[in-house]
Amino acid sequence: QARPPAPSLARPAFRARPTSPLVDAMSAADIEAVRKAVQAVDVPSEAKALFLSDLSGTGGVLLSAALTDAQHKAAKELRSASEAVAAADAELATCKEALAGAEKQAEETSVAADEAKAKVTTLNKAAKEADAEHKAAERDGTTQAKYWAQLREEHEKASAICDGSLKLLCEGGWIDEDVKAASVQAVESLLSDIGVEKVLASAAPFALGTAPDLRKPFDTMVVEGVAECVAGKVNELKMKIDEDSTAERLAKVELLGLWAIAACSMDDAGKAGEAEVEASASNKRAHTDEGLARKRLKTLTTRSTALAASKAMCEEAADMIEEATAAIARLKAEPPPAAEEA
Repeated sequence: QARPPAPSLARPAFRARPTSPLVDAMSAADIEAVRKAVQAVDVPSEAKALFLSDLSGTGGVLLSAALTDAQHKAAKELRSASEAVAAADAELATCKEALAGAEKQAEETSVAADEAKAKVTTLNKAAKEADAEHKAAERDGTTQAKYWAQLREEHEKASAICDGSLKLLCEGGWIDEDVKAASVQAVESLLSDIGVEKVLASAAPFALGTAPDLRKPFDTMVVEGVAECVAGKVNELKMKIDEDSTAERLAKVELLGLWAIAACSMDDAGKAGEAEVEASASNKRAHTDEGLARKRLKTLTTRSTALAASKAMCEEAADMIEEATAAIARLKAEPPPAAEEA
């Protein structure tokens, strides 16, 4: 048996009754609200046609039931959407706080990295200056040390000749000519180093090489002159050594102090360099975290916007169903006249 054609979805039919322009406008709005709701209801198209063809009867009852189910479904979807939006907004707020913290951390670590870099520059400069000062003092100290060593060597040599060869010659205690000749040569070399008068220097070898009991008055005078010059030189060198000993000790202490300063400066510069590396790494990590936080914020913002749009659609659907339900009630209470065919 052939299936009867489905009624048109154009306009529902109602009994004719007297009306007015205002009532006509209100009825047309209600009918349009019902039509929009029917299109949104999840039922077969044949059922939708039935709903509209008999709003005053069975179709209206079935449509009201369908709209009630749709209203419950829309309310449930709206609750879910609202919960999702609230959760997304809370997560978004937390993400914004995390981003603010990451930005602050990135800024602080940038400042710390700059300060560490500046500190390294300053300490490296101080270390170089301290090392240069220590090396300069070390060079000066080496030169001075050579002078003091030479001074002590001259004193030791003069003392040894004074107490040895010269004393031997003055007392005539040589045992043979070789010993006497060697002693005379040692005294003569010392006199040359001292720079005595030429007369004394030229007369000294003969006078010193003559036995005491054979010396003439001139020889004795020469020997005494030589002894006085040598003793004077020994005392002069001793005084210089005594005077310079304090300066030598102070120079050594100063050199040691400069070495300690240079060593500490280099150690400080090394530690500052390590701190700079750590500060730079922390700054890099902080900026990485900031970038990740920004990326996550962007993702959550997009998600929150989408959820808000979905919630708005749910609210719109719920409002549409609610409006259609009210429109059906009004249309049942005061059905408008039958619409003219298009």
